[in-house]
Amino acid sequence: MIFLYIIGIITYILVTQYIVRITVSFLMDRITISGEELIKEEKTKECLDDSTITKEVANLKFIKIKKEKLGFITKIIGVIEIALFAFLVILLIKKYNNQFSNGLIFDYVKLFGGWIAIKTLGNYGQWSGAVLGRACFYVFLLGTLLNVFFGLLLGIGLAPIF
Repeated sequence: MIFLYIIGIITYILVTQYIVRITVSFLMDRITISGEELIKEEKTKECLDDSTITKEVANLKFIKIKKEKLGFITKIIGVIEIALFAFLVILLIKKYNNQFSNGLIFDYVKLFGGWIAIKTLGNYGQWSGAVLGRACFYVFLLGTLLNVFFGLLLGIGLAPIF
């Protein structure tokens, strides 16, 4: 029986990571394409220094190449995020005696906020661009939110077992 739980958990994590990777990759590709289109538009040339947007698009392309070479690191972080937040949910549910109270939610939000702060500080260079930076940050935030949400669901699902 435990073997089936382990297989189920691993399958869940792999499927959710696939969903997150597809979503984030699609959105980052759209941002890059949008940046390339902005470079070509005459209106953009009037408002911005051409080198600004060109550098940002070049940075996005470099990040994509870097992810192809070092993408396993982000996959490991995604798996750790899901497992960590699932484990934290289980601990918090047990701490509050299987009651979903304000304290449980508040503690979870504090942990989530701390994790977002750490990741944001670590990845600041990727979205510090003036034009496309905010869009990249939102994609990063969406990917993290999806991982944390999937971790939350896994933790809630596993809590009764423990």
